[in-house]
Amino acid sequence: MIRPTISVLVIAVLAACHTKPTYLPSGDIAPATDKDYAPGGIYDVSFESIKNNPTPELAGMSERDMDVQRNMLVNANQTTRMFWSDLGRMWLADEPSPLSPYPTVNTTGNP
Repeated sequence: MIRPTISVLVIAVLAACHTKPTYLPSGDIAPATDKDYAPGGIYDVSFESIKNNPTPELAGMSERDMDVQRNMLVNANQTTRMFWSDLGRMWLADEPSPLSPYPTVNTTGNP
């Protein structure tokens, strides 16, 4: 569960505005076409292009937009898993009942 803060929304909007290369299924960048070298293309090295966006690959101070997206997904995954752990502890369902007359085995994998 991601809490949509202002900074997350701004990063998402800025990441969506970037011109992104086309990737092949193997993860490699597709061969360049004439459109890629035209003004506004991903390989445009004109002064205007560099002046408008000197760091086209970076979405943050040191991260590319795919790094930002990966971090957001990892955080969302961890938050969801922590939520289910918290829910189990809240309902006291994270451990077997100590009221059983039989010995119980802890199957959670936690010592």
